[in-house]
Amino acid sequence: MSFKDSAWLKHQWQEQFQQWISLGQTSRLRLQLCVLKSYYEEQVISELVSRYGLTVNITSAVLQPDTEDDGWFDLDLWGRTKQLYSSLSYLEKLGLPIWLDLSSVYSDC
Repeated sequence: MSFKDSAWLKHQWQEQFQQWISLGQTSRLRLQLCVLKSYYEEQVISELVSRYGLTVNITSAVLQPDTEDDGWFDLDLWGRTKQLYSSLSYLEKLGLPIWLDLSSVYSDC
């Protein structure tokens, strides 16, 4: 993946998030999160609960111990819009790739 591609992916969630909140949906958000191997010792997902007050459901994960690869998580997040936005900003500051799943938002309309 090129630097240009990764920069686009890094900021893609902001545009998608704006579309999501403009629909006036309740505070549920699905996303895929890539936890880079350099963050394996950090409590990234735990911070979403303790720092931002979100309810987090890990619906699937690929994270192998003693591996050289990044970890992948499918998450369902529940919280107020401000909490969700702040948590996504936190993940962005860490430099972790985020992909929002808006399929459930549009299917609920």
